[in-house]
Amino acid sequence: MSYEGIAETTRWTPGAWSAVVAPKGKILLPPEAPGGLLDALWDLLHVDGDVEMPVVLDAIVSHAGRIGDTWDFAVVLIHSDGSVRAALRGSPVLECDGEAIGAAPCVTWREMLLTPSATILIRCEEAEGLPEFSVKDAVLQASALRLGGAGADGGARADQRGADAPEPQDAVPGAPESSGPGGTVQGDPSLPGDHDGRTIAHLPDELVEEIERWQKDGAVREQEAAPSAEVMSARCSAGHDNPTSRSECGECGKPLERPAVKIPQPALGRMVTSTGQTVVIDGPVLVGRAPVVQDGLPVRRLVAVTSRDRTISRNHVLVTIEGWSVLAQDLRTNNGTMLLREGEAPRRLSDAHPTLLRSGDALDLGDGVTLGFQDIP
Repeated sequence: MSYEGIAETTRWTPGAWSAVVAPKGKILLPPEAPGGLLDALWDLLHVDGDVEMPVVLDAIVSHAGRIGDTWDFAVVLIHSDGSVRAALRGSPVLECDGEAIGAAPCVTWREMLLTPSATILIRCEEAEGLPEFSVKDAVLQASALRLGGAGADGGARADQRGADAPEPQDAVPGAPESSGPGGTVQGDPSLPGDHDGRTIAHLPDELVEEIERWQKDGAVREQEAAPSAEVMSARCSAGHDNPTSRSECGECGKPLERPAVKIPQPALGRMVTSTGQTVVIDGPVLVGRAPVVQDGLPVRRLVAVTSRDRTISRNHVLVTIEGWSVLAQDLRTNNGTMLLREGEAPRRLSDAHPTLLRSGDALDLGDGVTLGFQDIP
């Protein structure tokens, strides 16, 4: 049994959790797991030689800070000698040839050695009743991963990381996409760009409709269920909120001498498009030629911009807020996004990690379209 053989029979079910999938291992983590951890795990699963379980577990715990704060997880590692090792923590369930194994009531996690020829399923509670797709090497949003066995195959395969495939002309808008990690949310976890390298157009119409309906409903449920974010504010005597890094109020100039208080996430300035739209930045904003929420991406606003030459991707750039920071990330577009900042040479926006924006910055999406950012604290 080789790495490659197992990779060919791995299938994933769409969901809100983050899955890191490689020939040497499959890892399932909850939505709150940070993009930096996904990056680290992706790298570990692509080193030369076998990946040892203690190394993977150390990476997960070190990103959490301590064992008590460690996220729930399911890890399956495949070694070159054919042995299969697994570790579980919290709510995920592992099924080996149909026999369910859980981690409760373990305080830390449960480790086990599995039968190499077994059909192995790792899942969270939301995985039942959803379609499956094949995957070889990717980071994506999923609720379950199946190794071995026949399984249901939608005929669709996730891209290998870094694959530069042309935009499929017959792809169904809103179909699940996958990509390599992107800070965050590779957060993010996976960010839906314009080129997914695969299509599900040959599936039965009723199945395509079911997938699209499930994705739209799932995105709405996730947004409704998400708790309101909070940040710490240095509030002046006039009641104006400020980042805690300031010593004077940015609005009235009064000293910030009072203790910091916790407040709901405030709006952080405005985004003004060259096409005349003004958008308050109060949550994630997805900008593109014809933006579509995919894979449960928690987007607050969709902003469509005109692209006569179609050089702007369907989903081109994602603007997010984190605390008092405004961040932007290119969504692995072919033509890229340029960051224009006064006093600096233009530079291409990263498609692997979010970039911190300042008030006065602009993003050039191509085809004459720019996004300007104003009043960022």
